[in-house]
Amino acid sequence: MVETTDDDFLGGRLKVLQPTHGFRAGVDSVMAAAAVPAEDGARVLDVGAGAGVISLALAHREPSCRIVALEISADQFELLVRNIERNKHIERVTPIRADLFEIANDPEPNSFDHVVTNPPFYQDGAVQTSSNMGKAVAHAGPEGFLAGWLARSIRMLRPGGLFTMVYPVASLTRVLACLDGHLGDIVIFPLWPRAGQRAKRFILQGKKGAKGPTVLASGLVLHSDAGAFNETAEGILRHGNSLTLI
Repeated sequence: MVETTDDDFLGGRLKVLQPTHGFRAGVDSVMAAAAVPAEDGARVLDVGAGAGVISLALAHREPSCRIVALEISADQFELLVRNIERNKHIERVTPIRADLFEIANDPEPNSFDHVVTNPPFYQDGAVQTSSNMGKAVAHAGPEGFLAGWLARSIRMLRPGGLFTMVYPVASLTRVLACLDGHLGDIVIFPLWPRAGQRAKRFILQGKKGAKGPTVLASGLVLHSDAGAFNETAEGILRHGNSLTLI
């Protein structure tokens, strides 16, 4: 069994087992979940769910939505199942172990109101690969992997469905190129560490089948000058507040 830590999210409202040395969710995942405007009864797909932080945070905020958490890694999937059970979200979150690139009809394409994802970060060869296999799988993919990941994720949306992702700002140009022709009405929302510092992450949201322009939002500054999370970020990270992008 993989070595784990037991981590608190949303001010202790969620208790999440995560691999000690593999990919570990954090601020990015909670922010992505907060940005999904899952209306009453919405069907949501979390692609690459890992140990389930996005799915669980969203289920906590919007109990009426129904979430499918898709994960390929055996170790992460085991933790995903355990975390769903221990946080009492069995009726709201359905775990499915599957490869996004091999899905036929389970889960069914073109059927979700929302898709949310935190894709692998780096192209193979662009950075030194982690010696930890779980972390390597979560942070890298072969050439063309990101384009395939995004296209396959958007394929799961119904027409007019909303796609939400969080990703490093350094890859924004590549992400937009991958999304060309797939989404419209795109909003790019930077996450600034502090006022006056460069953003390291962005949240992107767009609508399947829309034709509207891409908009750069003002984004969110996460920390005060003293270093603590500011009131808005604290409300999202500790209290489960939603995040409006524009």
